[in-house]
Amino acid sequence: MPPPRRSPRAFPFMLLAVGIGLSGYYGLQWTKLPQYSDADLAASTELNVQLELQSRNARTDAAGLERLRRQVRQELQADIERERSEVETGLGAGLIALVLAIGHFVLAGLLNRERR
Repeated sequence: MPPPRRSPRAFPFMLLAVGIGLSGYYGLQWTKLPQYSDADLAASTELNVQLELQSRNARTDAAGLERLRRQVRQELQADIERERSEVETGLGAGLIALVLAIGHFVLAGLLNRERR
């Protein structure tokens, strides 16, 4: 007995469902991303610097403190950028899946029209 034949439309429908799901999920995440002002970054930097100094139980000079501030601020900005990049990548993947599925449906429709 031969294996059951799969529908040729199964893959584009699955691609459409995945595209809608990814686009919806990451689109919602994208709208929920916080917008940080310079004051927010400065306050977070100072808080993290104080926590870092308390965990080390050490005093640093002015140059060391400024270097630590720059390092902590760069780490904060890198974390924010990484989070934004992950959401944008997921949203892009969902939109690409949607475009591919819709393109397949359009191409299939055009080819079926040519056959008639």
